[in-house]
This record gives sequence, C-alpha cells and structure tokens, in this order.
Amino acid sequence: MNQSLLDTAWVLLCSGLVFLMQAGFTCLESGLTRSKNSINVAIKNLIDIGLSVLLFWAFGYGLMFGLSQAGWVGSSGFFWSTETTPHLIAFFIFQAMFCGTATTILSGAIAERINFKGYTIMVVLLSGLIYPIFGHWAWNGAADGDKIGWLGHWGFVDFAGSTVVHSVGGWISLAAVLVIGPRMGRFVAGARPNKIPGSNMPLAVLGVFLLWLGWFGFNGGSTLSLNDRVPVIIFNTILAGSAGSTAVLLFDWRTYGRFQVELLMNGVLAGLVAITASAPFVSPLSAIVIGAVGGFVMMAVDFTLEKFEIDDAVGAIPVHLGAGIWGTLAVAIFGNLTLMGTGLTRLEQAGVQLAGIIVCGLWAFGLGYLLIKSIDRRRPLRVSLEDEQIGLNVSEHGATTEILDFLKAMEHQAATGDINLRVPVEPFTEIGQMAGLYNKVLDALQKAVMTTEAIVRDIQDGIITFSKDGLLTSFNPGAEAMFGFSAAQAIGQPFSMLLASPNEAHHPLDPSFWSLNLIGRRQELAGVRCDHSTFPLEVLISQGQVGNEILFTGVLQDITERKLAEDLIKNQRAFLRQVIDINPHFIFAKDRQGRFTLANKSFAHAHGTTVEQLIGKTDAAIINNQATVAQYQRDDLTVITSKRDLFYPEQRIEKPDGTISWRQTIKRPLINDAGEVDQLLCVVTDITDQKKAEQSLQNQIERMRALYEVFSTAGLSFEEQIEAVLSLGCRLLNLDVGIVSRIDETNNQCQVQHIVRSVAVGLEKEQILPFDKTPCHITLAHKDAMSISHMGQSEWRTHPSYEKTKIESYIGTPIRINKQRYGTLNFFSMTPKTPPFEPVDLDFIHLMGNWINATLEQQLSAKEIQDSEARLRQVLASVSAHIYMTEFTQEGQLVNGYISPNVENLTGYPQTKFLADWSFWPTQVIHPDDRADAAKQAKMLLGGGNSEIEYRLIRADGEIVWVRDSGRVETHIDSQNRYIYGVVIEITHQKAAEQALIEAHERAMEASRLKSELLANVSHDLKTPLGAIYGYTEMLQVGVYGPITNEQKKITYSIMESAGQLLNFVNNLLDQARIESGNVTLKKVPVSLKELAEMVYFSTNVDATAKHINLTYDIDPNLSPIIDGDIYWLRQILINLVGNAIKFTPQNGSVEFKFYLSDASNWVIQVSDTGIGIPDAARAYIFEPFRQVDGTATRGNFGSGLGLSIVHKLTQMMEGRLELQSKLDAGSTFTITLPLITAYHQQYES
Repeated sequence: MNQSLLDTAWVLLCSGLVFLMQAGFTCLESGLTRSKNSINVAIKNLIDIGLSVLLFWAFGYGLMFGLSQAGWVGSSGFFWSTETTPHLIAFFIFQAMFCGTATTILSGAIAERINFKGYTIMVVLLSGLIYPIFGHWAWNGAADGDKIGWLGHWGFVDFAGSTVVHSVGGWISLAAVLVIGPRMGRFVAGARPNKIPGSNMPLAVLGVFLLWLGWFGFNGGSTLSLNDRVPVIIFNTILAGSAGSTAVLLFDWRTYGRFQVELLMNGVLAGLVAITASAPFVSPLSAIVIGAVGGFVMMAVDFTLEKFEIDDAVGAIPVHLGAGIWGTLAVAIFGNLTLMGTGLTRLEQAGVQLAGIIVCGLWAFGLGYLLIKSIDRRRPLRVSLEDEQIGLNVSEHGATTEILDFLKAMEHQAATGDINLRVPVEPFTEIGQMAGLYNKVLDALQKAVMTTEAIVRDIQDGIITFSKDGLLTSFNPGAEAMFGFSAAQAIGQPFSMLLASPNEAHHPLDPSFWSLNLIGRRQELAGVRCDHSTFPLEVLISQGQVGNEILFTGVLQDITERKLAEDLIKNQRAFLRQVIDINPHFIFAKDRQGRFTLANKSFAHAHGTTVEQLIGKTDAAIINNQATVAQYQRDDLTVITSKRDLFYPEQRIEKPDGTISWRQTIKRPLINDAGEVDQLLCVVTDITDQKKAEQSLQNQIERMRALYEVFSTAGLSFEEQIEAVLSLGCRLLNLDVGIVSRIDETNNQCQVQHIVRSVAVGLEKEQILPFDKTPCHITLAHKDAMSISHMGQSEWRTHPSYEKTKIESYIGTPIRINKQRYGTLNFFSMTPKTPPFEPVDLDFIHLMGNWINATLEQQLSAKEIQDSEARLRQVLASVSAHIYMTEFTQEGQLVNGYISPNVENLTGYPQTKFLADWSFWPTQVIHPDDRADAAKQAKMLLGGGNSEIEYRLIRADGEIVWVRDSGRVETHIDSQNRYIYGVVIEITHQKAAEQALIEAHERAMEASRLKSELLANVSHDLKTPLGAIYGYTEMLQVGVYGPITNEQKKITYSIMESAGQLLNFVNNLLDQARIESGNVTLKKVPVSLKELAEMVYFSTNVDATAKHINLTYDIDPNLSPIIDGDIYWLRQILINLVGNAIKFTPQNGSVEFKFYLSDASNWVIQVSDTGIGIPDAARAYIFEPFRQVDGTATRGNFGSGLGLSIVHKLTQMMEGRLELQSKLDAGSTFTITLPLITAYHQQYES
C-alpha cells in the first residue's frame, strides 16, 4: 500500500508530539511527588522510553504487528529492519512512542517507593510482553487498514488506545500498587487518609500542557495519514480535555467551595484519555459529554482507591484506567456506526467493547499481578522504610543538592531542638550565605538560652513558657521530671496537654480554658503525665511580651504530697467519726464548762435528740433528775482537778418502766500542750446483757452441780435415778409435774414410764394415753428441746393436748435411743410460767435429756449383751464342732485362751483339762505322726496367714478320729498381741467315704482296661476271618470261579453286605478300644485339605450313589490349603460323620461336608444332610458308646452305635468343640471347631 510523503511526514510529526508527552509525564510526575524523589521520577521516565523502544524493536513490534497466528500473536517482524517503505518506518516509530506512553503510566502510579531495578523489570514485562500481545489482539493489521487480531476481527474499536495504551498501563499500575502497598504515612489506622503534597505544582501544570499538546499527535497521528478527519480529531480532543477539567472544576466548587489543583489537572487528562478511543467517530457535543464524564469517572475511581487504601502517587489509575474504560464504552454509545464500519448494531458494538475491556483486565491485571507478585517474593520491589524516608534521590542515585542539605540540617535541628548544632556552609553559593547567617542567629540564641537555663536549671518546680496560641516554647528540667516529657517532646505541643479537664480527669483540658481562668491566678488543677496518669498541680500563669509577641510564663508545682497529707487528715477524721457513730457504747466529750463538744449517735438517740442538736448543751438539757446532774458535775470536777481517770465498773439504773439496766462508765481528761485539762472524754458501756449472762451462767452451774449430785449418788437404781432427776427438774424449773414417756407412733400410744408430781393431774405410772393428744406430740414435732411459757396465748392453744389437759406452761425434749425416737422428757404446770422460760432452761432440759438418753442406751445395751451371750452359749453347745481362741504376745508366748465346752464330745476330755494346760492338745491329743505338721501349720499361722489342716486325734478311750482345723490370725492395734481364732470339725466319716471312693474308682479303671483288652483281642480275632469271607464272596460275585446264577449273585451280595457291616463294626470296636485304653497318639503333620476331602469323598461316594444321594464338598478359599494335624483321625472323623449322614438320609437326598475358616485361630469341619433328623430327647445320649436313636425311621440301618462316640472323643483329644443342630424330617448338621495350626511345607506341596 503506497503512502504519500506528506502522510509519512505527518506521522513522523505526530510521533514527535507523542514523544513530547514523555516530557509532559516527567514534569507532571516530578511536580506531583516530593522533591526528595523528583530525580528518581525523572530518571524512571527517561529509562522507560529507552527500554520500551528497544524492546518494542526487538520483540514487541513482531508480537504486535507480525504475521498473526490465528489472531492471537505475531510470528514475524522481530528485530525489525528498515528495509521497507518509509511510511512503514514512520508507523513503527509512531507505535514505539505508544509503547513508551503505556510504560510511563506505571512510573507515576508507583512513584516514591519502588526500587530502580524492580521498576526496570516491570518495564520489560509491560513493553516486551503484556502490551504488544494485547495490541496484537486489537490492532494487528492496522498498518494495512485490516483487522486481523481476534478482538479487532470481532469489531472491537479503540481508535488511538483508550484501552490498548491507557487501560493496559492502568491495569498493570493497579496490580503493581496492590503488590508494593501504599507510601509510608499515606494511610494510618483509625485516621483519615493523609494527602502527600507535591513539590512543584507549576511544574506539574506545565506537564499537563505538554501532554495536552502531545495528545494532538497521539490522536491526530492515529489516522496514519493527513486526511480530512484530522482537524475533527484534534478538535474533539481539545473539547474533551477542556470538558474534563471544567467538570472537575464545577464539582469542586459546588461540593467543597474550593479547587483542588491535582484534580483539575487530572480532569484534563481524564477527558483526553476518554476521547482517545472515539475521537474520529463522535460529534463535538458528544466529545464534550465524553470528556466531562471522564472527569467524573476519574474522581469516582480516585475516591474508591482512597477508601480501600490503595495509594496512587499521581492519580494514574483513575486517569488512565478509569477514564480509559469509560472512553472505550463511549464508542458504542456515541460513535457513528457508519464511520466505524464494523457492521455491528449499537447493542452488539457495546457487547464487543465490554468484552474488550474485560479481556484487557484479565490479561493485563491478571498476568501482571501474578508476574509482579512472583518477582516481589524472590526480589522485593519496594525500597526499605529508611530509604523511603530519606528519599529515592539519595538512596537510589546518591543525588543531593545544597538546598536539600540545608533543609535536612534545619529539619534535624527542629526535630531535636538542639541549638548546639550548626548547618554546613557551602561557600560561594546563595545557600551558603543563608547558612552562615542562620548559624549566627543560633549563636545569639544559644547565648540567651544559656543565660535563661542558668536561672531555671536547679529549680524543682516546673517553669514553662508558651505562646499566645498555647504552644509550649520552653520546658525546664523541673517540668521534665514532673510530667515525664523531655523538652524536645514537649516544645511545640499545646500547653493544655499538661492539664486534665475538670470534668474528665483523663482527658486534656480545653485549650480555651487556661486563657479564661488561669492568668494571674494561683489555682489547683490536675496535671497529666506522659503515661496519661494525673496528679494534683498548683498553677500560676503570668503574661509578658517579647517584641510584638505575647509570651506566657507558667510556674507549676506538684502538690501530690500536700494533697495526700490533707486527704489523710480528712480520711482519718471521717474514719474516726464513723467509728464513733457505729460504736454501740455512749461516747461523748465535754469542755470545762460541761458543754458537749462531741457525741456519737448512740448517745444522742438514747436521749431523744440528734448529734447536731446536742453539741453545745449541758447535762441539764437532757437529764431531768437534778441529783443525777449534780453528781455528774462533781465527777467532772474531780477528773479536771486530779487529771486522772474516773472509773465506775458497775452502775445500777432503774428505768421508769421498772426494768433494771447496768452501765460501766469511764471519764478521762484530755490534756493540751500547756498541761491543762480542756476537755473530758466519756465512754459509757451498757453491761446489762453481760450481767444477765453472768447470772444465767451462775444458775446453770448450780443446776449442773445439783444434777451431778443426783448422778453420783451411790446405791440408786435406775428407776430411782430417773425419779431423782424428775424431782430436781421440777424444783429448779419451778414446775409441778415431770414425766418420762415412751412413744409408740404406730399405734398412736404414749405410755407414762416415770412420773413425779406435786399436784394431782390425773396421770399415773404405766398409764397409756393417745399420743396425738399429749404435749409429747408437740415436742416430737419440734424435733428438739422446746418451751411454751403460756400455751393459752401461743400458737399451740388449738392443739388437742391443750383442750384436753389445760396445761399452761410446758418444756420438753425428745429422747432418742441409738438415734431412733424413743419418747420424751417433759415438765409442765397448770399455770403460766413467770418469769417466762429462758434459753438457759432449754439448755438444762437438753442436758437432762442427754443423760437419760445415755442411761437408757446403757441399760438396753447391757440387756442385749446378756441375751447375745446366752444365745451364743446355746449355739456353741448345739454344734458338733468346737471353737477356740488363743492370745499370743509378740514373742510367741501364750497368755490367754478359750475353748468351747463341746470339745469334750470330740476328745473325751473335759473342757477344764484344756483350759488348765494349753499344751495338752498339741502334745497329748494330736496323733504322734501328725504333730510335726500341726506344729508347722501353727507356726505359719502366727506368721500372719490363714491355715487349714487335717490331722488325727487320739480320744481318751483310745479311738482315733480325723479332724479339720481351720484358723486365722488377727493383731490388735492397742496391745499388738496376736489372736488366733479357729474351728475344729470331725471328718472321720468323710475320710472313710473318700477312701472308699478312691478304691471304687481304681476297680472301675481296672475293669475298663480289661474290657478294652478283651474287645481289642476279640476284634482282631474277628477281623481276619471276616476279611477272608468278604474277599472269597467278592471273587464268587465277579465270577473268578466260574459263572453263577442270579439267585446266587443275590446271596453272595447279601453275604458281602453283612460281612462289610460286621467288618466296619469290628473296626469301630478297635478304635473305641484304642481310645479308651489311651493308646491313641495324635500327630501334627502337614495335611492337604483337598486331599483329605477327596479321600473321604471317594470312600463314601459308593454308598451315596447306591442311594441316589448327591454327595458334595466345599473348601473355603480363605482357609489355608495346608494345616498341621493327624490325617488318619481327621479322615476317620469325616468318614464316620459322612457315613452316618448317608445312612440316615433317604434316597434322592443330599449330603455336604465342608471346611471353612471360623476366625483367626480356628477352622471348622461341617457335615450337613437332608435326612430324618435327631429327636431332642436323643441328644442327651447320642454321643455315648453303643447308643443309637430309637424309632422306626432308624430301623434297617445297621450300626454299632460307636461312630458318634469315637467322633466326640477324638474332637476332645484335638482340643476342639462338637455341636449338633437337627430337626426331625429336615436333616442334621454336625459342626466341629478345631484349633487352626497352619504350616507351609514346600516339599510337601511339590
């Protein structure tokens, strides 16, 4: 395709304008960032254009505009050569500038915190991979006017790169910002975001103008020719940029009433980015709308980033990503579909535009985030906090300036407050002259400060100065020690931070408070230390003037100790007041004139007045008795003149109501420093309760003494003691009747067991009354000692006992024997009790009740012991055994013993013989041959064990008897002596029976042996001729001696069958004999279960076939194929069981035997049939020798009755278990469970 030189020149000119945008980005980003990073920002803008052009030449152009592979990636044009048309070279230059523009967007977004090497890596990823591949999808074929990339082929329209250039750069910037995080101090938890101001706004505005100018070439050059659409494009570009800034301007003015320079600049750029995609396809009005909305979108995205604490240093993401997305969508909304020439409807065009935006985000952000995150993990992209603090100019490039050094020195001095520091002076520069003058000012200031410090250095009080706006300007050492702040920390802070609010102790003072209340006034306030603790502070503020400035000086004094002392005195007074007021005693003080100067509430209330009313008055104002007042005055005078205490231990006072009270009084002189008595302190204690307690105690002692005299009187019977106690109770309680009753609650009876009375009340001893109509019922209901002084006026006046007896005064307590209710102890009168019962009366009757409880328990226990001893003697006399007990010391010496009387029945010797001589039993009665064993057993018993021994005794008449002696030993804790308790039982008849049983067993065993030998001999004698008969008959049957007739064949067959059955019987007899005689030895050799099964099958199948019985077997595959066992006897067990099954199964039935694994240690032989079954009654004897099941069903089946017996005994010998399940006419199942012993024998298997 040929292009005119004019078109080529136009493209080259526009390329230059686009290149000029790099200068615009440099100015913009340098101006919007801090000066300590300006050099780094500028160098990054410089390096990204150089790197991006080289990478675009080497790879990017080929990936973006090379021969397309299915619309996804270019495969030619790498390391692009100029051997082509001039217009194509101009196209390459133009596109290379676009690549550099996309790259430099990243520089601004992540400025001030990314290291230079990391930034270089991201430039390589963006310009060499991400940008060209997405550009291929959207713009491949643009040089020739075609749309080969798959996205462009769909109809995606992005005229000059709202998405391809700006959104790609914005998406990667967003990914990078998320990975490296915000700048230090930009966002603080719990606080509003901090705006970091730029260093040079005019320079940033210049950058916007350069970018705006460059955008003429950016959009105008994208036609790739100087045609009639170029003016429209540039016109729309101008309008959109203007609309973007104006929209932001109006929004700021309407919302905030001020104009934010950064937003105004970004509003221009947002409008330009938004129009870039649709500049040739929209009307001027649409361009204005697109630009204005682009400005609004930019502000919305900027707000969103700040909300989510995403830090974009220059607003690149809101401008290029936000406005780029809007501009791409605006193509479908405002674009002329005819001019676009995609052939799509507006809705379809919108869908394609949206798809392009999404694809761009997934590709640029997704891949970019993954790559940048991976790089950051291996090589951190962010500089250190220290480098970020000092600035990337120094940390990355080592670059500095004189003004920077000067400012850093001043900043350090301002931070430390150290006026000894001096800034470095660079001669022959303006900054050097400024530094020199600044150092002279510091010299003068240092001199003045040293003079001031000399005055205030050693003052302990805090001396501060602060300005009119309340900021501290000096802080002396006393203030530092007082508040915990250093001077450097305090200076520059508000003075109000040192004082707490009067209403909220831990909140700083309102700054306006001091100016209103503190000037020229000494006040006590609360100071606030650096740890937020408060303390009392005295403040005095004076006002002065230094030059034209007002200066305030404050003198601060810590009054903590003074306030503590004041509080201590106050608290002590309050505490003393409380102690005096809560004291139940009367406490008061008088002066020398008798006027009350102090009184507690108890004293005031006792005299019907208050403490306040009492102060200042005399005794005459509260006491009506003039004689008493005169006595008090004489006492006071005695104390004043003698200067000694006056003490009345007891004072009896009779009250107007006749009651008596007792008081104890002490008056003490209070002597002043001059040695004179100026006041009297009086303490009056009410000791009435104490006097009552003393009297009660005395009465109780007298009662206990009287009760003790009754208990200790010798010669009194139990009955007499009870009556004496009742008489004493009536006398001491001043009551008429005393009763001990026995209660039978089951029958509702109350029996009078003991009674003492001084008046007739209609009650007699042994009299029985209804329990619920007596006062005893009240006592037991109360469950403890209780009294009623006047029953007619008490809650019990409705009780039946009162209605029946009219008892007026009553006191009683329950009687319990062994914790069981026995009865009651009661005293009562027919008149009310005067004076009423007191607690001491309840204590007294409770004491009497306890004694009666103990006496009754003792009486009952003695009777029970006597009854028990009598019963024990009867038991010992009635048993045939005799019982003995012997006591031994620790050394083994016998010191005491007992033997029951029936020892005479056993030995023929009297009981007294053994009690007189304990050695008689072991030395004379025990048989001489058994004495050694008996002595040994006795010694073991004394060692602490139990024993049981059988030995012989020689009776007095010479008869020898057998006995069993069982004994045990116990050690008593108190004496440590050992006690042997034993029982001796005669077992002569038992021993004789045991000997007879042994002899009978031996005879039976001998008979069994002879029987087995006889059976074995007879069986052997029968087996040989039976074999011969069977053999010769078989030879006749098969015709060895010539043919025989059918009748003869029947006869020979019958002979063979009878001989075979008889031979089988003989074999069973031999097996039975061998087993019973113990001549069977089981072997443990490898046995193949398959071979065993086949042997049994072939041995029994002939009989099964003859009866048309289906004989089968089965082997569990989980069971080891080879086990250890005795194959001969296993085969014999199976043949017996299977043979029986066949024998007792009707024709056309079935018999099955199988082997299977029961568990890990057992295997099973099971034989089942469908035969006639076994009755339940036969199971008790089925395994006994020579026993068969009786019944018509078994007739005709010849058998010995030994088969199952042999199976049962062999199973036991193999340590197995035989089980039977059977049902009549349904068959039987025999199950043998045997221990599993597996073995692997290679030789056997081979």
